[in-house]
Amino acid sequence: MLFSVISIQGTALISQFILAGILPIDEFAIVRTVEATLQMLATVAPWGMSLLVVRLVSQDHKLIELKSLFTTHVLLAGLSALVLVIVGMAIIEFYSSQTGEYLKLLLWVLVLTSLSRTSLNYFYGKEQYGLISTFTFVISVASLVLLVVFTNYWQLNGWVLSRYVAETMVLVVALFFVRTKLTWKLNSRVESKKMLSEGAAVSLSLVFRSAIDNLPLLIFAYLSISQEETALYGLCTLLITGAMIMPSSLISVLLPRYGKLQKQAPDELAVYHAKHERYVIVAGIGIGLVITALGPAISAVYDQKYSGLLPYLALTSSILPIRAYTALNANLLFVHHQTATGTKINAVCAALCMILCFAIYPASGLWGVIVSSIITEAVAAALFKYHSSKLAFVPIEGRNI
Repeated sequence: MLFSVISIQGTALISQFILAGILPIDEFAIVRTVEATLQMLATVAPWGMSLLVVRLVSQDHKLIELKSLFTTHVLLAGLSALVLVIVGMAIIEFYSSQTGEYLKLLLWVLVLTSLSRTSLNYFYGKEQYGLISTFTFVISVASLVLLVVFTNYWQLNGWVLSRYVAETMVLVVALFFVRTKLTWKLNSRVESKKMLSEGAAVSLSLVFRSAIDNLPLLIFAYLSISQEETALYGLCTLLITGAMIMPSSLISVLLPRYGKLQKQAPDELAVYHAKHERYVIVAGIGIGLVITALGPAISAVYDQKYSGLLPYLALTSSILPIRAYTALNANLLFVHHQTATGTKINAVCAALCMILCFAIYPASGLWGVIVSSIITEAVAAALFKYHSSKLAFVPIEGRNI
């Protein structure tokens, strides 16, 4: 699963590390601002279908029924992304002219990613990681080579072109592997409405979660007059996002297993969950310490262009175990069909993050923004734990929802 996540999601992160070295610091600030915005939009683009597919295929369904449900999920993901892209053009107004132009160029990537991620998640739900990971890894290596070549030749325009080439290749591979899982027979309107309803809750929860992750950087980019500080903080948040790949992989593997246990042996789920809570916390702490220790080496790789990175990175790394702990408890709420609860928590915490950042920034600058982010993460972790601890571990069919 780690290999798979690195192949698909990690490529976007690795490409930004490469761009941090190739591009001037002011152009890298544009890249990070645009990518952070796309990351937020990508969470809502598939309307929750990409995550619902994992739960769908992890549980028992007749083959014909599963094909129909899966095909409907994929189509809804593509259509919702298309609508978002058309409406989302308005967001460009919040950026400087150059940043806005590149955001406008890259918005259509969201349609490609929604279709490909929703398709690939079929195999995550079935816990079939090996074959698809191998092919996506080959594509990822090829796309990174293209990124280096295109960016060296065309600078920011090369970055845009390489993104489209990479996402198109992933989509082609994804559709090739799921071609036998699709059908012309779609679900009824009633079933589709149910999907859209739950998808809305999932999507809102994810977008608020993404806002918690990315708002500090976007707010700082908006308030700060220093492109150098924005790029520095952008690299710092990029390292944290990359470091989350390991605990996120563990959490992603656990999601279909949580779904199976909830269906087949719900009494075992509480014990299973408690054990893995410890695992993700330890993983988060360990990776945070490693990332902090590598701070000087990272600065050296970029010829001291980001020489002030270490103190900011050391503080921001404390987010890792908190964020991993939150995500695992969010899994538990999701398999219990308590998505609405998670949405409310993430909405409250996103609002809290915005308020804290704007309130603390005038007095403390970047340090205040980072502290605001840590406080928000801690509140989210506490709220998710509180609500997950109240769950009754009995079969869904035996409860009143």
